[in-house]
Amino acid sequence: MDQQDPNVPLAGVGIVQPAPRSARARARREARLRRRPLVRADRELRAVAFAWVATGVVCVVAAVVLGSLGHLSPLEFIATGFALFLPPLATAGALLLGRRTPRGMLYRVLLDRAPAPPPEIRPEPPRRTAARAAVAAACLGFGMLPFIAAGMGFELAVMGKALDEIPNHLIEAASLVDGVWLLSCAAAAGWVGRWIGRWEEERGQDALCPPLHSGMLSPVYFATGGRRPAGPAAF
Repeated sequence: MDQQDPNVPLAGVGIVQPAPRSARARARREARLRRRPLVRADRELRAVAFAWVATGVVCVVAAVVLGSLGHLSPLEFIATGFALFLPPLATAGALLLGRRTPRGMLYRVLLDRAPAPPPEIRPEPPRRTAARAAVAAACLGFGMLPFIAAGMGFELAVMGKALDEIPNHLIEAASLVDGVWLLSCAAAAGWVGRWIGRWEEERGQDALCPPLHSGMLSPVYFATGGRRPAGPAAF
């Protein structure tokens, strides 16, 4: 039988080379990430979750204190209900899907393949990490409020509510929706932080990433040196 030339690819098997433009963009992105300090991913996620809990509670209390939620029309109740429950249910569904298929858990794959951090980059002090993450999370939480109000106004208009009646209880409903969303996001951030913490316990390593990149499903992580057991991390 003839021997297959090792320099010739097998039939039906192609070698995919990255496009030069995408390779250059990836190189620039990696160089930009390497110029930033590194933070502990689980600590940053805990700070983000805490800030979102606090911001969410403030938004929910503000909606209740304004005192007009009990006077919403049936159409406003329907619009608020859709806005309240659909995004959190979608988030919970995505997390539960990953929870019940641990071998497909992308976080574990990313962390297992994470390289060692560059020696010239030092981890950031924990207090600075927590302060930056909390401020960014709170700004994002309060900054979402006008966009949620605009989206709910458009939703009510599509449902047939008169335009002059839309602003009547819009701020209270949008504040309630924003608060529930933030509490759901806080639960998701805490859940992902626990996944990363379990990986660190199993591997005996620390998962590091650039600031405000924790929780991302992309190769932005570094892993400090430590033992690497043969078994997979438990998620």
